[in-house]
Amino acid sequence: MHIRRGWRAVVGNTTTRSLRSVDRATVSRVWSFAKPHGAGIALVLLVVTAQSLVGLLPPLFYRHFIDTILPDKDLRLLVTFSAYLLALPVATVLLGLVQQLLIVRIGETLVYDLRNAMFDHVQQLSMRFFTSTRAGEIVARFTQDVEGARRMLTGTLPQLMTAFVTLVSTLVVMMQLEWRLTLPGLLLFPALWPFAWWMARLLRPIHHKTMEHNANLSSMVNETLSVNGASLMKLFGQQVGAGRQFRSLADLVREFRIRLGVLSYWLTSSMGILSGLGTALFYGFGGWLVFEGRMTEGTIVAFVAYLPRLYQPISMISHVPTETIQGVVSFERVFAYMDQPVEIKDRSEALDLPAASGRLEFRDVTFDYHALPEEIRIWQEANPEQDAPVRTMGRGRLGLGELQGPTPNRHREPSAGQVPPALQNLSFTVEPGQMVALVGLSGAGKSTVINLVMRLYDPTRGCILLDGHDLRDLSLQSLSRCIGMVTQHAYLFHDSLRANLLYARPEASDEQVQDVCQRAQLKEFIDGLPDGLDTVVGERGYRLSGGEQQRVSIARVLLKQPSLLIFDEATSHLDSHSEYLLQHALEPLFADSTSLVIAHRLSTVRNADTILVLDKGRLVEIGSHNDLVRDQGLYSHLCALQFRGPTPTASISVT
Repeated sequence: MHIRRGWRAVVGNTTTRSLRSVDRATVSRVWSFAKPHGAGIALVLLVVTAQSLVGLLPPLFYRHFIDTILPDKDLRLLVTFSAYLLALPVATVLLGLVQQLLIVRIGETLVYDLRNAMFDHVQQLSMRFFTSTRAGEIVARFTQDVEGARRMLTGTLPQLMTAFVTLVSTLVVMMQLEWRLTLPGLLLFPALWPFAWWMARLLRPIHHKTMEHNANLSSMVNETLSVNGASLMKLFGQQVGAGRQFRSLADLVREFRIRLGVLSYWLTSSMGILSGLGTALFYGFGGWLVFEGRMTEGTIVAFVAYLPRLYQPISMISHVPTETIQGVVSFERVFAYMDQPVEIKDRSEALDLPAASGRLEFRDVTFDYHALPEEIRIWQEANPEQDAPVRTMGRGRLGLGELQGPTPNRHREPSAGQVPPALQNLSFTVEPGQMVALVGLSGAGKSTVINLVMRLYDPTRGCILLDGHDLRDLSLQSLSRCIGMVTQHAYLFHDSLRANLLYARPEASDEQVQDVCQRAQLKEFIDGLPDGLDTVVGERGYRLSGGEQQRVSIARVLLKQPSLLIFDEATSHLDSHSEYLLQHALEPLFADSTSLVIAHRLSTVRNADTILVLDKGRLVEIGSHNDLVRDQGLYSHLCALQFRGPTPTASISVT
């Protein structure tokens, strides 16, 4: 990966968008989070003002000490002066403590609200978003970007407030002491601010790139050093290649941080030069005024003591544009996620279905993964400069998605070169208590059917009914209560067995948990564990065998007791004896529930009430096992391949 070197690389390229002023909309949204804390912010300002006023007193005391106490040799005033000097640091510390407590409390509460708001929004986003966004990128938004926002709220803004109050109060006192000596210091401001804002405009795109490369690095580490990633890396001997990729990404982070460091040093150094110039003016002109008898020695000492209170705020304020840009970039990246359109959500009068008999009907359903819903199309038109929330997305088991409501996309047959819809004009009915199996070659549309039933997508055309209700008219919460699913690859959280089981039904009693463990053939296994149900299963359940993971997943669904059960070859990881026992344990659940089974091993669907055979998104055969075998169609062909063995050139899967 080529990285530019030399001084021109320090600045890099900038765009029109990156050179714009701080987005007012972003500031307005930040204020919407801060507005509920308006009283606390006002109190902070009051404390900052009090602390600044206390800080003004020592130089005035020095002036009084030199011009009055020493010449008069007044012991009483000397004692009083000393007492004041002892009290001032105590008052400053106490006020600073109150200020810090208020700032930290308000700032951390704002960050807490921001992080919660982002999490609440992101978890509602479609699977279309999650399948097109790297996990490390999402983690970076919740950690690095939120941390950048926190620094702005608890660091930059309070510092700006303190610097402004200190600067104004110091200038007022200095003007009162000797306006002729104060004016030269004010001449520095016209030279300082244009330079500071110019630097901030240069730094903004670099901050964007730095955070982007940091997110890419986090994504790479998250993917490569996860259990799956580390296993795959070792299996294919790609440690060297992974190290090369990591160093390449880390090098980009380093290069952009160098650019930030160099530009920040330019700003700091320029401030040092301006401060030195101002100090020279004060000493030179102030000394001349003392020589001429126009100013006392105590006054010039007071001025010298005020210099840090003048130039430190100026220095802090000069860094505010740069630090503000960092915070604004963080907020922009956070708000970019919060602006992602929610495609699947409850309608305004969504029906809360308390229970369902399980009657499922597909009516002329067509679905195209590549047909963007209206919400995303409108969002893209309104945000032409932002990355689309949806990138290219293919079909398959990971293509879980969503749309809200009937979309205005018009169904049309694909032209030459276009990918055909995943499902085309699909219609069938499943009666309560029936078991229906979905069979077909890879990519036939089986997983898409399941995704639509779970309302991870909405149909491009047609509708899906549960107990006569369009799924889009049901609340997502009630639909979730009605459906249970066991996938071929069980997903378990890095938590205890008990917590993983209760994820399906948090209010379940211990007796109910023990019962489903018994039915799922887990009891003997759990009894042999040192911590029993409190045993931690590891990331994604990797401390358990594949069969044990699957039994936990099945027990979880048994605990939920859904009226519509979806099985994606849930017993594929079990040995024959365990599968036999589990099938018997599941018979009552199958009897009480409507069941959809994706068949990978056709032997498992012989007893299904109905078998739906899909091919290229179309329903091509329907019937019982015996009827379909007798018809000598695609199902019969698949059975022959699976039970008798494929030809040497066959490459057929029913997954």
